[in-house]
Amino acid sequence: MTPEETAKELYVKFYSIPIVRYNKEYHYSIGDVIKSSAKQMKDKTNHIKVCALLCVDEIISSFPSMLIESDNVTFYSDIEESTKYWKEVKRILENDY
Repeated sequence: MTPEETAKELYVKFYSIPIVRYNKEYHYSIGDVIKSSAKQMKDKTNHIKVCALLCVDEIISSFPSMLIESDNVTFYSDIEESTKYWKEVKRILENDY
């Protein structure tokens, strides 16, 4: 998967999660905040972006490793390459979403 595809997949996954709202009667209700307001849409997209970035930050801080195929068709773990990949995912989320 490319960093662009991963960023989009994270964004879409968080978009599909309903947001819990606290209403005036002191009850919690689950539902999509988006009704018709442009401000509500912006609030939800900002929330999605923050959640996706938190996930990526956690992955980066955990010293991720991914299997990389070497020339002789064996695999090895490359923390530097994986960190570079996730930093690119983070950059895309910050700039494109």
